[in-house]
Order: sequence, then C-alpha cells, then structure tokens
Amino acid sequence: MHGEGSTLTSLLVFSILVSGVGGQCWQEAACLEERDNLVGEMRGLTSTGECQAACAQVKECQYFTFYDSSVVVGLSNTCYLYSTCSGFAGSCSGCRSGPSNCSITCHPPPLQGGIWSCESNETELRDFDSCFYSCGSTLIPTTCLAGQWDVSPSHMTCPCKEPPPAYQLLSCDSGHDGNLSYPGGTTCYVKCNNNHNTKCFNGAWTKDLSSVSCPGTVSWPFLSIFCLLVILLMLVMVACVLRGGFIQIKKMEEDEQEVLEFISHVPEDFLGIEDDKKCINIEDQALKDCKTLEIIDEDNSKYNLAEAI
Repeated sequence: MHGEGSTLTSLLVFSILVSGVGGQCWQEAACLEERDNLVGEMRGLTSTGECQAACAQVKECQYFTFYDSSVVVGLSNTCYLYSTCSGFAGSCSGCRSGPSNCSITCHPPPLQGGIWSCESNETELRDFDSCFYSCGSTLIPTTCLAGQWDVSPSHMTCPCKEPPPAYQLLSCDSGHDGNLSYPGGTTCYVKCNNNHNTKCFNGAWTKDLSSVSCPGTVSWPFLSIFCLLVILLMLVMVACVLRGGFIQIKKMEEDEQEVLEFISHVPEDFLGIEDDKKCINIEDQALKDCKTLEIIDEDNSKYNLAEAI
C-alpha cells in the first residue's frame, strides 16, 4: 500500500506540472481501441490530471482516456493509455481524453494556394483542435492529434488546373506538369515587367495579364484587330481595281461598236479608208486597230469619222 500511495503522490505532482505548462487540453470523449493501440491501463486514479501524468511517463503513450467515479463500477477511476487516438466514441459524461502533454502543438502546413481556417481563435493549435483546408469548393477537415494532423499535408494542395491567360508571355516561379497544371501559390510575371503578376490562389489565377504589353511589342488583341483591318483594306482595293477594269473594257467595247455601226452606214460611192495604220477600205477587219479613221469620197474630200482607241 505504501508503494501504491507513493506512486499516486508522484503522479499527482507530475500532473500539476504537466497541466500547468500548457493548461488543460482534454475534452469529454473516449478514445476508441483499435489496431492494438491500447498500451496500458491503470485503476484507482482520482483525476484526469493523474491519468495524463501516467501517460506522460509511458514512452508508447500518446493519448489517454480517464473515467471518473460517476460512471459504472467497472470503469470508474480507470485510466486507459493509448499509442494513437484516431477516433472517438463521442461525447460522454464522466470520461475525458487528451494527449500526454498539453504543450504539444500543431503547426498549419503550407497553404499551397488554399485557405486555412480553424475553429479555435488561439494562436497555438493544440490537440483536438479542428481546422479546415479549403480549395475552391473542396473542404478538407483535419484535427490536431499529438502534434500531428490526422490528414496528411500532402493532400492539402490547391493547384490551378489551367495555365494563366497568355502564359507564353509569362515567367513563373514554379513549373507546370505535363497537363499545364501549376502548383498552388505559383506566381507568374510578365517577362518584360515584374510589376505585373498573377498568382495561383484557391484554384484560380488572381489576374488576367493577356492585355499587358511590353515596350516595342503589340498586345495580341490589338495585333489581331490591326491585321483584320489590313485584310479588309486589301479586299476593298482589289474590288476597286476589278471594277475599274470591267468599266474600261465595257467602254472599249461600246466605242468599237459605235465605229462599226457608223461604217456600216457609209455610202457605197466612197472610195476607201486610210490612216496611220493603213486601213485600206471599209471591209478591213483591222478597223478596230486604227487610231484615226478617215473616209475619202469621189471629190477626194476627207471625213474624220472616229477614233477607235
């Protein structure tokens, strides 16, 4: 009995030291026994602090559950020691669970482009503190257990699954994978001006830099509009040239027709035709090539009829 009393006294003193460092960090819940996580059991303890102190003295113990005197006789004043506590039986009256040391804290993992929020307003996250990691519409709940998160930080990432607009003109501090997906938190800069940047945050890019142009270069939208205007202008010019050619050809045909009609009405007693291209008579088929057309009558009078071309 003396040895047992000495042990309880030591646990009581140690429990004051342990809980006094970081304050009480247990909650009304019972750890579930699974996968041989139960590493010890102690009876006859009278407080939660004593149970926590007992856990702190066992190397394998990371969590404890203490049942006080208000529960059934088989469980009352009993302390169970666990190596892990990944699940709870839920809220219970007369039972409390917690880590072996209240001073153990959890640190939030890198944001990786997502949003980190916790239920507790404390600056230090302790055991059983619940937090949430969100990425777009995805929400990942996690709990601090013995200084570790029960969800691996490798699952807390928030990449941008599409490249930023005009990514060919940008320089990024993180490379993309084969699917042009960028890690969360990646920042991309305009190559000629680092003052313009966009960041992969919450699964999307914060800015559209496609309208930003570098000195001596033309932005893509402006260049596209300029090229379209040039093409339209060329089409208009071609249409004008074709229309002018058609009008000229039509006029030549009309002039030629007028000359031929006039000649068809020349009297038969006219002697013939002469000009600088030697058009011999009115039946000459080369009349259309004559520059001047004159008709000589019987009195050797010349009549300037028309100019074919």
